[in-house]
Amino acid sequence: MIEEIENIIHQKVETIEPLLVGLSNDHVLINHTFFVRLAKKNGRKDVRPKEEAWIEEKYGNLFHPSFPTLFFDVDKNIKISLYQPHFEEFSSLNATKEQLKQIATLLKRLHALKDGKELLSFFEPLKRMHYYRKEAQVESHPLEKDIEENYTKYEQDFVICHHDVVPGNLLIKDGHMELIDFEYVGLDDPYFDLASFISENNIRDQQMIFFFLASYFLREPQEKEIEKFAYYLKLNDLLWYYWALMMERKTHQEIYQEIAKEKEEHLRSPFL
Repeated sequence: MIEEIENIIHQKVETIEPLLVGLSNDHVLINHTFFVRLAKKNGRKDVRPKEEAWIEEKYGNLFHPSFPTLFFDVDKNIKISLYQPHFEEFSSLNATKEQLKQIATLLKRLHALKDGKELLSFFEPLKRMHYYRKEAQVESHPLEKDIEENYTKYEQDFVICHHDVVPGNLLIKDGHMELIDFEYVGLDDPYFDLASFISENNIRDQQMIFFFLASYFLREPQEKEIEKFAYYLKLNDLLWYYWALMMERKTHQEIYQEIAKEKEEHLRSPFL
C-alpha cells in the first residue's frame, strides 16, 4: 500500500499519522500534506465509489476548493485529498447565522445542479432503512410503519443530494464553509439534506432551524414546507438509528450505541 501511495503522490512516504475522524472509513495523514481515506474491510454495500468519484471530478472544486481530491481509486475505494492544516469543523454549539446561511447556500447550489444527474443512482431511503434494520437484526421501531406509509404523501423533486451533512463534512477555511465527502451522493428529494443537516448536527433550537430553512428558501417557509421538513427529519432519525445499530453490531464500538440513542431520542421528540 505504501508503494502504491508513493506512486500516486510522486514522493517518498516519510510520515504516516492516523487521524481519528469519521466512522465508516480509516484516515491517515501522509507527509503532513495528503489526507488519505481508506475503506474499512467490512464489505459496505451502502456507498457507490464510482458515483462519488464522478461528482468529485465534476463538482468537487465548487464545494470544497480548499480540499481538492487528487486521486480516487474506484475499485479499492481509496481517496487522496490535499490536507489543510488550519481549518475548523462546523459546530452547532457556537454556530453563527452567517454559517447557517453558507450551509444553506451550499446545499441549494448542490440541489440546483442539472448536468450529470442521469449518471447517479437514486438514494432510496426506505430501501436503505430496511437494509440497515435487517443487518442490525433488530425489531422494527414503533414509528417505522407511520414513516413508511407517509413517504409518498409529499410530492418529491429528485435532485443531487449529499445525504451526510455531519459536522465533519462541514469544514471552515478562512471563514468560508466547505462541504466535503460525497460518499452517499445520489438522487433524492432536497428535503433529505435539509433534515440531514439538522438531525446530524443535533440542532434542537427552533429559531436556528427556521432561520436555516428561511436561508435556503430565501423566504419564510410555508406551513406545507415545514410539515414536509418535519417528516424528513423523522425519516433521517430512523434511518441513521438503524445504521448505528447495524454498525454497533458489526464493530461492537460504544460510539454507535450513543449515536443510536441520540437518534431515537430525537425521533421521539417531534419537531412540530
